[in-house]
Amino acid sequence: MEHLITHTSFEGLPLYSQREIQEDMLFFDIETTGLSAARDPVYCIGCGYKDGGSLTTELFFAESAAEEPQIIRAFQERLSGFPTVITFNGSTFDIPFLKKRAALLGGDLSLDPFFRRTHIDLYREARFLNRILRLPSCRQRNIEQFLGYLRRDPFTGGQLTEQYLQYLSHPDPHIREALLLHNEEDITGMFQTFGLLSYKELLGGSFTVDTCVRTPDRDGREMLSIRLFPEYDLPANLSLTGEDFSVFVKKKEVLMSYPVRHGELKKFFDDPENYYYLPQEDYAVHKSIGAYVDPAHRRKATRKNCYSKKVCDYISVPAKTAGSPLRQSYGDHGLYLELGHAGDKDLKQFLISSFEALMSGSSVDTKSRT
Repeated sequence: MEHLITHTSFEGLPLYSQREIQEDMLFFDIETTGLSAARDPVYCIGCGYKDGGSLTTELFFAESAAEEPQIIRAFQERLSGFPTVITFNGSTFDIPFLKKRAALLGGDLSLDPFFRRTHIDLYREARFLNRILRLPSCRQRNIEQFLGYLRRDPFTGGQLTEQYLQYLSHPDPHIREALLLHNEEDITGMFQTFGLLSYKELLGGSFTVDTCVRTPDRDGREMLSIRLFPEYDLPANLSLTGEDFSVFVKKKEVLMSYPVRHGELKKFFDDPENYYYLPQEDYAVHKSIGAYVDPAHRRKATRKNCYSKKVCDYISVPAKTAGSPLRQSYGDHGLYLELGHAGDKDLKQFLISSFEALMSGSSVDTKSRT
């Protein structure tokens, strides 16, 4: 069994990776001679973890098929010290494959207890974020290229299977170097890919609002321009268009733009049992006031007519459900923010809801990416 250890610095990693990769996390990836755990052995297992001020990569490589139990046992020992594992598509492939191979090989190689721990699958995270990233696919190489990480290794895992089988019959140091390089770059590529989670942090509200300015656009429409500072530097720029609003994501700032509208909005109350609806006025009043209104000019309020009305300036985005206090109608699935009266908390929640609208696919267009 070949055991190769390398140490690298954090230089060149996305800021999120530098800050959030913890010493209790183990990144790992496997290389196999096929896709069937029942018949195809594992020939290489790569691990990566933070070790003080640097990143350590360990490769366990089987020089022959007979060494498969050794590399799985070496991985078992390494895995035992980490409560969190990070993979790329490990939920579907690496973990079930390894568990079955260990079970088939028998002895003390059962990995079931070792995988009862926190698991972050970067492939699943990438698929979620691809609703706005719009990458051609969520393959690890595509994500690495998006993040600016370029490999030296030109091969896919499938292409290297034939190389490994050739290596078993005719050991060649050049083939061995290519096999090891591929697995090592799978691990270092995951260190990079981990930085993709900075977008998830942004979507969840890890930002501060810097400025809100009302300015005219080229067509003379009044726009509200908002600048945010994300908690983490973002790896790559995105230009996104939602339904009647736009977002430009840069490394250190996010610019959001909404058309300012003027009109009537209705504020719906959650407790219609405490209100009367006044048909002539077309709004609801609390019973403490409605008690003084002629019974002929009032009736019990319902959820659909339990509202007050106001004319104001506002911005809006689509929402998943009708739950906003301010709406144009009862069934309106929009989120509205009244300008001039919204607090910082309301504004931040509105911006988070704007990101949710982008993630839901409501007329989203990724216009450019640099």
